[in-house]
Amino acid sequence: PRRKIEKVGVIGAGTMGGGISMNFATAGISVTILERQQEALDRGLSVVRGHYQRSADKGRFPVEEVDERMGRLNGTLTMEDFADCDLIIEAVFED
Repeated sequence: PRRKIEKVGVIGAGTMGGGISMNFATAGISVTILERQQEALDRGLSVVRGHYQRSADKGRFPVEEVDERMGRLNGTLTMEDFADCDLIIEAVFED
């Protein structure tokens, strides 16, 4: 049987984590993004908003959808916020 995916957790708000999160949010799925520091989380969410805004400004979707899509993204610093996620994806920068 298939399991319905309603909420996804993404570990990492960098380039890859932000892109993965955008894809799920665009598909109408709620996303919780985890970062270790508030500064990194804020930066990641800001980049995602910028990508959405530029796409809307180019007419790829209505400008009103920027806030709708961003409303599906929830940032956190706490792993416990993944407790109700149906799927968790690790997208942490490795050096």
